[in-house]
Parts: sequence; structure tokens; C-alpha cells
Amino acid sequence: MIVFITIDGPDGTGKTTVAKALYDFLKEKGQDCIYTAEPTDTPLGRRIRELLRTGDATPSEMTKLFIEDRIFHVYDLIIPERFVGKTIICDRYKYSTVCYQHLQGEPLEMLIEYNAPFPVPDLSVILLTENAEILMDRIGGRGGSRDIFETKTALEKTISLYQNMKNIYPQEHFLYLDACQPIEKTVQAIYDIIKNNN
Repeated sequence: MIVFITIDGPDGTGKTTVAKALYDFLKEKGQDCIYTAEPTDTPLGRRIRELLRTGDATPSEMTKLFIEDRIFHVYDLIIPERFVGKTIICDRYKYSTVCYQHLQGEPLEMLIEYNAPFPVPDLSVILLTENAEILMDRIGGRGGSRDIFETKTALEKTISLYQNMKNIYPQEHFLYLDACQPIEKTVQAIYDIIKNNN
């Protein structure tokens, strides 16, 4: 059964929009589900978001903070909710840490090892486009300050790493979807996988 779904991808691909739309869609279908996100909405998660904007932490410090936040998230929410049979839709997960912290120079093998204890999603959706300019336009349209990864060069590297995620985690179940297609089509594609496996 598919009960733990993660939505991931580079900045500007619409992860939060898709995750919330999927949550609404599943609720309408009568499915008992929750929406959650990383970094979490806790003091630690908010601190991480602040540091992403300011860049006032080393890559090693950020990696440790991401892992600490995920430990809390997994054991306080994901595992308990999964145990009682709820469908969990998670906006960003370990793939973000692997991707972005590797871009910051952290060894890939170390990042994989740090994330090994966490539950494997039943379905990992990756939203992608090969056009970094589109993502830059979307990010600019959001307003507010950009974080350290929201530059064209960083986005191009991020796209490449996400394309390779299925090779980094060959045993996991990935669904790659076009970030530029209509939200309804994306949600339907995810739902079709859920329906055919439940």
C-alpha cells in the first residue's frame, strides 16, 4: 500500500502547491491523510529556514540541523501517523538534504548514511524541468528574499542531482513528473499510482 508519499524537486517546481492539491484531492476521495513539510514548523525548522536565507551556517552545521529536524519529524509525526493508517503527504524529505547539502560540498556517501535510518517513502514524487530560467521566474514571482540555492547556477546543478536521485537510491520507488504541466494532471498521475497499488 502507498501511505507515505513525498513531493520533492528543485526550488520553484511547485512542490508545496502539488502536495497541498494532492492532500485536498485525497480528502475529497474520503482518504484519511495529513499534509506535512520539511523543514518542520518548529523552532528548529524555523531556524533552518532563517539560516537558508542568511547563509550564516557552515554546510556541516546545516546538515546536522536538517538531520535533527528530520529525527523529530519522523518519530513525532510520520511514524505515529503511519502506524494508525493515515496517508502522509510530505513536502520535501531526505532527498532535499542529499541534493542541497551535496551541492554545498558535503560527501554524498555521508549524506546517504546519515539518512539511512529514516523510513523509505512508498512513493517519492520528483517534480522537474530542465529549464532553470522557468524556475528562476517562478521564484522571482513569489516575492520575498531568496535563499542561497535560488540562483540559476545552483538550480542547474540541483536539476542534475534530482535527475540522478533514482540512481542514488535505486531500490526506491520514484515518480518523475513535469513541473510545467497543469497541477490537475500531476495530481491525477500521482493518484493513479496510489489507486493501482492500494
